[in-house]
Amino acid sequence: MPRKKQDYDQALKETFLAARDGLLLLLGLHGVVWDRELESELKAARRHADLVWLVTENGQPVIIHIEIQTVADEDMARRMAEYGTRVHFREGVVVRSYVIYLKPVATLPVSPYAPALPDGTPAMVYPFTVIALWNLSPDVVLQTPYPDLWPLAVLMQGTSHDLALDVARKIATAPLPIKEQERLEGLLVLFAGLRLPVAPLASLLQEDKMLKEIFQHSSLRELLMQEVGEEKLAEGIQQGIQQGIQQGIQQGIELGELRASRRMMINAALRQFGVLSETAREQIEMITDIGRLQTAALDMASFADEAALLEFLQAPPAPAQEEA
Repeated sequence: MPRKKQDYDQALKETFLAARDGLLLLLGLHGVVWDRELESELKAARRHADLVWLVTENGQPVIIHIEIQTVADEDMARRMAEYGTRVHFREGVVVRSYVIYLKPVATLPVSPYAPALPDGTPAMVYPFTVIALWNLSPDVVLQTPYPDLWPLAVLMQGTSHDLALDVARKIATAPLPIKEQERLEGLLVLFAGLRLPVAPLASLLQEDKMLKEIFQHSSLRELLMQEVGEEKLAEGIQQGIQQGIQQGIQQGIELGELRASRRMMINAALRQFGVLSETAREQIEMITDIGRLQTAALDMASFADEAALLEFLQAPPAPAQEEA
């Protein structure tokens, strides 16, 4: 008869727990006081990285992991370590991690993520690269043969409506199919909205002879009008009075941007969760904080589920600080 296999694992766990102080000394830990036993099951919350690519570098497989941010996040370094290590353990391939910031933020995460033990020894080290687009010259993308990168120029150094117009002209004169030009012009408008008021850009595009046809006969017009409010913009322009134009544009911006932000947020939630309940959709339609909607859409991967997203969207605004 074969001997029954002993459960050494459980026996050792019980032994070590009973003699915990002695085990700590055996591990070479002096001056350490045992506190309590923690849950031993390691549960992993659902996470979605923004981009995960497998590439070949010097003949070896490497994974490129990229996160895209528009706001500061004090836990960003930890998140980069968590995402990167989980991808590595899943795929068994070394990972290069990058976080790209589209808008200026007060603080950037510091690499590497290296939580230290009480004696200063790093418990782990996870390096990542931070790319702040506003510190880069637009030529970094405009001088490449990759038109898909050109719209990013409006997020870089010296961003302005004139720069956006120059990029739009570059796209319009490139030897690309008209549908591709329209798509890139739409991305340009979308990205410009992260750093610049869209209404003045809409006026420049309407007035530019080179861009007028693309603007009038493509989805670019729809995108712009969603941002500035077609009815209010047209009314202001027809009045021919500067004050009326400014008032009409401002009201249109607020209405159009709110609707576009809600739609962008819902689309991002559908990509993240696969489905969005009717209750959640109704509650999202009640949100009027454009900044909060856009932040949620662009940082959707940070929400574990629909409930976490709604909690963020419905949180009361931080109280304004009174000036001294």
